[in-house]
Amino acid sequence: MKRIGLLTFLLLCLPCMLLAQEKPTPAEAKKVIDYYYKGKGQGAVLVGHQLCAQIYEEGPYKYECQEVVTGGQIEKDREVFLWMSYLVPAGDKPDIIIHFKRNNKVRSVHNLELPGSIRYRTWKKIPTEKLGDWEVSILQELADTDLKLGEIKYSVVEAGQ
Repeated sequence: MKRIGLLTFLLLCLPCMLLAQEKPTPAEAKKVIDYYYKGKGQGAVLVGHQLCAQIYEEGPYKYECQEVVTGGQIEKDREVFLWMSYLVPAGDKPDIIIHFKRNNKVRSVHNLELPGSIRYRTWKKIPTEKLGDWEVSILQELADTDLKLGEIKYSVVEAGQ
């Protein structure tokens, strides 16, 4: 009987414990809040980025990545997105540039202007129509230079490889 109770507890509570977020310290929370309200002109923070096959369109996870693409290999012509999450200071409108490179040459460029937000999520379809090794660079355009915020590498392969 005790085993059934323990098993029931683990099945019901373990997923909740795994999904629970660690509470930030007061100093961590203050730092984020201060940056949001007083960080205008300092640029966006790329909180997270990943390759995603599906994005939630509604519900409690709206605009979050639903299916992460792992392994670095993507079948040719598969629809996959570069999913990104940003912290952008209030009143700021940083310019983000996304370079899609193959064979060390920029093949496609996308520009984003981000609004001020504690949690701004967006995504762009990545190129998967040409075989080979790709690199995605996420840059922020500054007055005198471009600041690299992140990058992801992936390979486009024939189906079944």
